[in-house]
Amino acid sequence: MNFSRYARPYHWLTHHRLWKENARQVAKQLPPSASRLKLLDLGCGPGQTLRDLLELRPDIFPIGLDSAFGMLRLARAEAHCLLADGVKIPLAENSVDAVFAQRLYYFLPADTQTRLLAEALRVLRPGGRFIMVNPAANRAPAKAWQELKYGFKPALDLFAWHLVAQTIGGFTPESIAEHLQSAGYARILAEPVLDGWGILSRGEKPHAAGASTRDRVKVGASEQTENVILRGEAIHQTPGRYIHLLVQQTPNKPVWALQPEDVIRWEAAAVEGPSVLAFTSLPQAVSFMQQAVMTNSLNGINKVVKFTKNTAAAWPFPVLLNPTPEHFQTLLPVVFLPVDRDAAEAPDE
Repeated sequence: MNFSRYARPYHWLTHHRLWKENARQVAKQLPPSASRLKLLDLGCGPGQTLRDLLELRPDIFPIGLDSAFGMLRLARAEAHCLLADGVKIPLAENSVDAVFAQRLYYFLPADTQTRLLAEALRVLRPGGRFIMVNPAANRAPAKAWQELKYGFKPALDLFAWHLVAQTIGGFTPESIAEHLQSAGYARILAEPVLDGWGILSRGEKPHAAGASTRDRVKVGASEQTENVILRGEAIHQTPGRYIHLLVQQTPNKPVWALQPEDVIRWEAAAVEGPSVLAFTSLPQAVSFMQQAVMTNSLNGINKVVKFTKNTAAAWPFPVLLNPTPEHFQTLLPVVFLPVDRDAAEAPDE
């Protein structure tokens, strides 16, 4: 069935406070991410959940997938949209941090559910999470009208949802956890939400056997931004909220030891061109610096400093984004470029 004709009514029906509460519950289950969190919404509809999640987590890079073009037309303002089927996702393996499915899974026959779980597992990176919200079993649809305390639309929404769900069949935390476990997910959680009307479940893609804690921390969704030189407004297209630089401060003193007469100077590490070495997340910057220092190819760095993208876009020099240590070796020697310390953001606590 083509659901495009129902896009606008569905959009109207899902725009209410209970839906936003659902988004808050989902946001709590999102995994840590090194920079911008890549989230794929399977059956995204008109994009209301993505819209609500972006209000809570502006660091999300939203990808909406739906088989109805009409739904995607409404969702495209919020997300990068894919017209496709959830059992054949047109994304690479290990390419997203989280996959979300709401009001989709319970409509599917058992064999298609199995295929969807396997396909979500394929596109998740190790440690990435598959999150679902499904209707709870053993809830009488007529009681949805008790939810009028939330307003007319939430009550109507719950009634429509569970009228269908009770025909098809709802879930218990135990039953949905068994589905995820059988599909190969780890660290499974399943719990009632929305006053018991729904079951929120979460499963993680396991890390490779024998992976160290350091390896696990470094894992993130694959980025297409390694060793890319950018300048000006193009910097706004990068993942993450900030641009991090490796900085040499002179004099090399902590804040408490600085004297009024000290003239503080910041210079950022760069390579001939010149292009400043820049990173989309603090873990990437620190990991690179550690490896470069250990190989004696980068010395004198005493700060990792973050700048907004607006500031970075105004720099008179380009940035070499997320260089790898291997690529860095071919670009030596290092040079240093002056940067304005007053333009930097306050460091994280």
